[in-house]
Amino acid sequence: MPHDKPVAQSAHSGNTSQAQPPTKEVTARVLECYARGYSSQQAADHVGVDLATVNKIVADAISEQEGPG
Repeated sequence: MPHDKPVAQSAHSGNTSQAQPPTKEVTARVLECYARGYSSQQAADHVGVDLATVNKIVADAISEQEGPG
């Protein structure tokens, strides 16, 4: 089954430890989508990354905002 957009193998295996970290551009685009009210899946589709990447970017951004706890 061909894909329109590349999907990281880790999206299927659940193992994201081997994936390259997202670029600053990808991170910015994902967070912009999220700020505009896109769902995580919509942001993934719009930016062209897998859902695990979007979830990691959003979780990391929230952690940075919360600071040390």
